[in-house]
Amino acid sequence: MALVVPLPVEKVEAANQLYERLDQWRLADQALWLLADRCPGFAPEACVLKVVAVNALYGTNVYATTRMAKYVANVLAGADLGTAGAELVERLAALPPSEGQKRERRHISFASKFAHFFVDDDRFPIMDSHALRMLKQHLGRGFSENPSHPYVEFVSNLQQLKRLSGVTRSNRELDRYLWLAGAYASWKKKLTVSINAEARALFAQPSDEVAALLDVLS
Repeated sequence: MALVVPLPVEKVEAANQLYERLDQWRLADQALWLLADRCPGFAPEACVLKVVAVNALYGTNVYATTRMAKYVANVLAGADLGTAGAELVERLAALPPSEGQKRERRHISFASKFAHFFVDDDRFPIMDSHALRMLKQHLGRGFSENPSHPYVEFVSNLQQLKRLSGVTRSNRELDRYLWLAGAYASWKKKLTVSINAEARALFAQPSDEVAALLDVLS
């Protein structure tokens, strides 16, 4: 089986060079790494800080942040964080409904980011709409979906992309490629699409050097 759209390592390298020009994104990441370092563990009060930080800096649309923090603390207290796999993200995402809610909401994007920054950045890659778009583009019919276990399937698709492309870069570096390439593809298709404002400015008014990197990325 081959990739429908090849992924040469130059595309990943171009994305990571573009990342270095996105100061707000880099600052947000650095703040989360600092929080992970200065506030280790998952006591309820630590989880409040971490949930609020991920939600605010990455816009993950978690409204019941304190309730989510208590839930995350409970889940992680009973997990083996040294061996846990993709199923941990699905558990973190499944915040039980509050009184009056008809069903639970699955906060997969939030949970993947939380686990990425605070548990293991390589074992838990970030899942979002841009990453999914690019996985579908590269894998074509080889892309698999499982609505019951979307994050488990996402990780499986990402692993397949790595195998078929031969790219050996870290999941952190691949995440930057998938996000930037997906956002750029969405913007080129529809200039008024809702995307990150910092990325939009980079795409709309590139320097000659940035334009060359975007050409590699696309």
